Amino acid sequence: MSWHPGAFAPRLHGGELPGGFPTLKEMIAHDVGSGRDFFSLEGFAVVRDIKVGDTHKQIPCVLTKRSVQEFQRSVSGRTLGRSALDVERSQSKVYTDHWELLVRVADFGPRPAHKAKILIDRTRKMEVQSCQEDYGVYYMVLEETKV
Repeated sequence: MSWHPGAFAPRLHGGELPGGFPTLKEMIAHDVGSGRDFFSLEGFAVVRDIKVGDTHKQIPCVLTKRSVQEFQRSVSGRTLGRSALDVERSQSKVYTDHWELLVRVADFGPRPAHKAKILIDRTRKMEVQSCQEDYGVYYMVLEETKV
């Protein structure tokens, strides 16, 4: 974080805290609002192409992979009389990746609904599992399924 006590002096003059120092909430709100936070391109953010519904934007955001789960997918049907190759094809693996997306509310727009479809960088098809808003930032958990 890049801040100094003088940055808050006009607002906190006579201050809520002894010595006029800001609270943690005020520091976070100041950094998020000023653009000098991890959403700057010199920090952790990367500009990504994001499409939700008909809305298509290029937004600075932080996208990180949380976990990968592997599932066996079995196609219903009798396996008797089928070749081993047919059985192998019917039981392919499905991978589900969970991602975290941090993006400013001002950049993203309205909160996406649960299970909303999001396309990131024109190739990653994801679904919103949860979305929280704190200090003007959306924290989303997204799910991407690959066969």
